Amino acid sequence: MPGVFGSTVEYVLRSHTQEYSIDPVSVSADGSMHGIRWLSHHNSLTGLKNYFENYKNPNDIVTTGYPLQDANLGEILKESKKYITDQDRNILIYCDEIEFAEQNLLFLYHKLVVGKVVQIGLVALTGTIKHDFSGWNVNYKTWKDLQPWEFREWFSLYYPKTLLDWTNSVSLVDNSFLTVSGNDILHNTLPTFLKIIDFCNLTIKKDLTAFVEEWQDKQQYILQEYKTVCTIVDCAIKKQPYTWTDLNIIAESIVQQRLRQQGFEIKCNGLNVFPTNSLDLHALLEPNWRTE
Repeated sequence: MPGVFGSTVEYVLRSHTQEYSIDPVSVSADGSMHGIRWLSHHNSLTGLKNYFENYKNPNDIVTTGYPLQDANLGEILKESKKYITDQDRNILIYCDEIEFAEQNLLFLYHKLVVGKVVQIGLVALTGTIKHDFSGWNVNYKTWKDLQPWEFREWFSLYYPKTLLDWTNSVSLVDNSFLTVSGNDILHNTLPTFLKIIDFCNLTIKKDLTAFVEEWQDKQQYILQEYKTVCTIVDCAIKKQPYTWTDLNIIAESIVQQRLRQQGFEIKCNGLNVFPTNSLDLHALLEPNWRTE
């Protein structure tokens, strides 16, 4: 799964089926279900391999995001196939469109980077791969050395490849997998949860309606933030008045990349404080002369 909604799916399977039992856990203020204690969650291929070789329990729900610190999805699948049996039920959560993949960056930011339960910082989005930043400054060793405007510029160029990892992932799994789009979990929530429960050969024991309503409600602030990002881009290009409160650095990066896709670069050198109105942002735009 692309790093989002995995905890929610695990919670539903363990809290609303006869085969599992877990005390109720509230949806966190950040919209996550990180208050549960995962049965078997992994952030590295090394850890996943160690689990399969030494601790595998057929009743465990094993979860991992992708890409991992030390492996892409193809490598994760190749290693997992050594241990998966016909009795295992495999689920892939993927992004069915680039727009949702961009939203996914914001979900990860709010639930992992600055989450209320899990808070691991921007490494959740930058990964542990060593990047060369000497072109920015010979003294820069990691992304942590970048000024805000430099990080925004770098991340706006870096993240599109990650989006492709999430949108192309469905083509890497075979038909033994149930493939579920993040959009369906987000917008077609109850039927999607019921489909997942049925696929796992589990028996529903508790009505999901109340949980679904609470969970969906607590995702809305991120969806609204993405709508704000899209409105900023549109109004800045058209020179239409629009104001907003300060964005986080990931939302700013998405604005910068979306403007680039529309043929505009931001005069970003030294722009450590991002504008909060479309007219000021428009004044910073220049054509990038991109050719199709």
